[in-house]
Amino acid sequence: MSLTRAAAAALLVALLAGCARPEPQAAGLAIPVNPLCTVCDDFLRCEAAGAGQDDYRVLHLQNKTFVAQLATILDFLLQYVRERREDVRPLAIYSSAGGPARTGVEAVTDLVRHRIAVPDGWIDQADGAWHGSDGAVLGQCRVLPLPEGRELVKSLRAAAPGPAQGGGG
Repeated sequence: MSLTRAAAAALLVALLAGCARPEPQAAGLAIPVNPLCTVCDDFLRCEAAGAGQDDYRVLHLQNKTFVAQLATILDFLLQYVRERREDVRPLAIYSSAGGPARTGVEAVTDLVRHRIAVPDGWIDQADGAWHGSDGAVLGQCRVLPLPEGRELVKSLRAAAPGPAQGGGG
C-alpha cells in the first residue's frame, strides 16, 4: 500500500472514530450532543415547569443532510486552524398536546457556551434548563435513550392529526 493510501486510510479511520465518541467538552454536560456525528439522531424531552408528566415537548435533532455532513468533516479537518463555534442540525418538534410536528426548522448548538438554540428559546446543555427567548426558565430537558426517543416520536406521530407543517420561527 502506498504512503498516500495509508495516510488516507488512517485519516478515514480517525474521522470515523471521532464520530463514535462524545466530544471531550461534553463530559459533565446534562445534554451531551456530539457535533461531529453527522448521522446521529438525538431526542430531548422538555417538560414545562409545574406541568404534569403528560405535558411535554420532544425535540428530535435529526441527522444532517449530505452537504452538511461534508461541511462537518471539513470543519473537523480545519479545527486546528480555526475553532469551530457552532453546529447546525435539522430539528422536528413534537408536542404531547397533539397536532402536527413542527419541521423545517434548525437547532443550533453553541459549542462555546454549551447552548442549543431552538425556535422560541434555548436549552442549557450544562444543566438541561429550557429557556424562552427572553431568557426565562420554562422548564427542564433531558436526553432520551435512542429507542425510547424513537418510540415516543412514533406514538406522537400516530396521535397527531394531519400532515407535518413547515418552518417559521
